[in-house]
Amino acid sequence: MKTKFEIEMEDPEFRRLFAQEQLAGEASELVWKVMQERGLSKADLARLLGKSRAWVSQMLGTESNLTLRTLADVMHRLGTEVHLRAEAHATAKKAPETRPVVYKVNGQLTAPPSKTRFRIETKQVEGDAEGTGEEPGERPEYAA
Repeated sequence: MKTKFEIEMEDPEFRRLFAQEQLAGEASELVWKVMQERGLSKADLARLLGKSRAWVSQMLGTESNLTLRTLADVMHRLGTEVHLRAEAHATAKKAPETRPVVYKVNGQLTAPPSKTRFRIETKQVEGDAEGTGEEPGERPEYAA
């Protein structure tokens, strides 16, 4: 017997909307993870961005429509870069071979990991992470 979710996922429109929400949630979680690793609060991030704490709360909230430009700006201020890639999902009838849009680890091109639909990666950039107190140099990559 199928669950309600499995039945809903048979509807292409539901799958499309679910993919939107899933990607938005992963982007928000990624920002939270980087903030946590840097020991930053919402108020700290607001100061880094020159925005209000309310704006940061709204941006990270479940009803947010975080744009790619906003995500890039936030991650830049956190001293990271974001790279996206896409893979055909399991429901694709004939999935073409996929390649990452940008995929580098320690400056080297590498094969993408398998079994993920979406992946957002970040990498520490040279220099101080815009007042976060981090030392310059490579940092581990993060993935949502």
